[in-house]
Amino acid sequence: MVTLKAIFLLVTTLASCIDGGKVTIKKCCPAGDVIDVSVMKCRDSGSLKWSPTFSQADDEDGGAEVGNDGYEIQSKIPQCPGSGVHIIPLRDLEEHSIFAAKFRLLKSGDIVAKHANGHWITVPENSCIDGLQNFGESGDTYSGNENDQALLTCPLMEDEM
Repeated sequence: MVTLKAIFLLVTTLASCIDGGKVTIKKCCPAGDVIDVSVMKCRDSGSLKWSPTFSQADDEDGGAEVGNDGYEIQSKIPQCPGSGVHIIPLRDLEEHSIFAAKFRLLKSGDIVAKHANGHWITVPENSCIDGLQNFGESGDTYSGNENDQALLTCPLMEDEM
């Protein structure tokens, strides 16, 4: 049975192939900036710049990095009604009581996150991904480490799970 999610992924992948193979990566901050956790704003990342790490699939074994030279960056922090933006880091930010969850950037440009029910889900369109700095534990400047990044997304509604 074909799901709407599968059709959406197919259409977005085909659209990117038709458009010269360029995939749009939703980065939260402008180029040269990353998320500064101490103030929850975009700030200059210093000498190291964030660049996307692509994964091949949204399953446990598909986390291998893959290349994708055909991408463009779109910078925008999500605007969420109600409770505001959720930050989901790849590693615990204990000083800020923010805890890690798994997410991946796929070659298609889609971002998937591991839901509490154990399934990988495509995050809402208005989500973004970026590097982190100033989160404590000697994280004052952006390290360029793959684990020092986060997903910013609007809370999922029950019917989106």
